[in-house]
Amino acid sequence: HIEMYHVAIAARRQVTVIVRVTNRTRQGVARLSLRLALGSGVGVCNAVSEASTFLHSLAAGASKEWVVPLQIESPASPSVTLHLRLSGGGGGGRDKSDRETEHVLRCVPYVFPLTDLLHPFPKQAKDGHGEVQRIQELWSSLPSVMLLHATASGLAAAEQIKQHLDSSPFARVEHAFHPHTFHTRPPPTHTQPATGSEEFATASATADVAGGVAVDQDPPSFYTSGASTTWFGEYLVVGVTGHLSQEHDEPMWHFRIEFRSSSSVTLSALSRRGETQKTVRM
Repeated sequence: HIEMYHVAIAARRQVTVIVRVTNRTRQGVARLSLRLALGSGVGVCNAVSEASTFLHSLAAGASKEWVVPLQIESPASPSVTLHLRLSGGGGGGRDKSDRETEHVLRCVPYVFPLTDLLHPFPKQAKDGHGEVQRIQELWSSLPSVMLLHATASGLAAAEQIKQHLDSSPFARVEHAFHPHTFHTRPPPTHTQPATGSEEFATASATADVAGGVAVDQDPPSFYTSGASTTWFGEYLVVGVTGHLSQEHDEPMWHFRIEFRSSSSVTLSALSRRGETQKTVRM
């Protein structure tokens, strides 16, 4: 059984990969080789010459960990692939040919998510208005754009997006929620003296919406945004707008999610392997 996870070290642009191998068989395993094939954007640190190790033996039920420090050189979907080589079948074969059999296992690539390679955007302005203006100017200048559309049922979806953004590596810049907005028209006027019922209807309508009568309404809507930078200084900003509609007796949010970046490489990494779902989950 093999487990692999990592710890990000942003200050050094490094990740520490931990590989845990557990022998779940009833006999010991001998001569087990592990090797990490490095994908694009990943290099070995000065402390190691190559990403490989050798386990002479692993008893039944035992576990061993292999810790590998790696350097992240680019946010372009950096990944590693674990190769495991087992020679000799653990020494428990019936004859020499069994013991000399070699088994090679290649695991699926392990991709370091872009969300682990981000810093919250550093705030510089002393007041919130100045910070919003600064991000808006940055937003307009970013050349790479990716646009997504999504839907989510339930009234709480907009608040959930805000909470997810707050717990992400994006620094939230703006958030606004607009409830129902009523459109009005002036109350009816009369050229002839009004009857009592007409006067009552006019007075009720005027009291309902000050200065007019509600004829329709805009659905609830909201807007939220966040900003971050990659470990390599590229900007990544997200803006989410949404409006609520009633579909099949169920409230449904319709979201427009726009990412902008100073780097097309960053957006390409974001679009791979469901990174957008990890960044802003619906």
